[in-house]
Amino acid sequence: MISDRERAALQQRQQQLIQCVFDQDSPCTTGLRVYRHSLWTNGARALSTTYPVLTRLLGNEAMAVLARTLLRQSPPSAGDWAEWGEGLIPLVDSAPELAQMDFLPDVARLEWSWHQVSRWAPLPLDPGSLNRLQECAPEDIRLQLSPAIVLLRSPFPIDAIWRAHRPVSAQHGQDHHSLDLGALSRAIAEQDDDCFLLIDQRRSRAHLQRLSGEEFQWFDDLLRGLDLAELLERHPDFNFVHWFSRAVQHQWITHLR
Repeated sequence: MISDRERAALQQRQQQLIQCVFDQDSPCTTGLRVYRHSLWTNGARALSTTYPVLTRLLGNEAMAVLARTLLRQSPPSAGDWAEWGEGLIPLVDSAPELAQMDFLPDVARLEWSWHQVSRWAPLPLDPGSLNRLQECAPEDIRLQLSPAIVLLRSPFPIDAIWRAHRPVSAQHGQDHHSLDLGALSRAIAEQDDDCFLLIDQRRSRAHLQRLSGEEFQWFDDLLRGLDLAELLERHPDFNFVHWFSRAVQHQWITHLR
């Protein structure tokens, strides 16, 4: 059994090793150079998996540079690479080289949200809680949205950009890495208002759809915790019965409280 002093010394050596691997500017031995190269490769691969559209828009070399920068600024804190990569969004947002492609941060937010929703475990609806609709006054009812729901708002048609540049299967005979500049230009030119999006789960898979401004505000008010009476007062023309039927069908809500 090691002593507290030996344990502290071991932890210090481990921390020094980790720091040396992640400190990409410091000299290192051949062995550490192998670890560092592996780190760069795994980081770039992880980002390309999480952000396939961003990778296609920027190219593999640019994503590799971004991966190295992100590893320096925010190395992974867990063993699962799938949990790492959210820091790419502010990195893309602040990169002066990408300022002319000002839609990229919102595309990155969409891809990270899609990635997260895809990984979340679905939560079923508690059917017993629906009795509150008959037993309680509207001001005593709150609808709990599923955590596997993300709302996005953008001045750009990021859903159209995303769909136009998602990797396609080889069987369709298309180039995975070619950039569809025509589709990109058309999508941006045709957008005349904010884009409101909902990412949710359907049959344990992520699903993306556009919302109207009214639907988006309804979901946003739900996330803010408004009770049913407040919701109906703020949205007098909203078809709650129709929406609630869809919410149950698509498991947008987990319970009533």
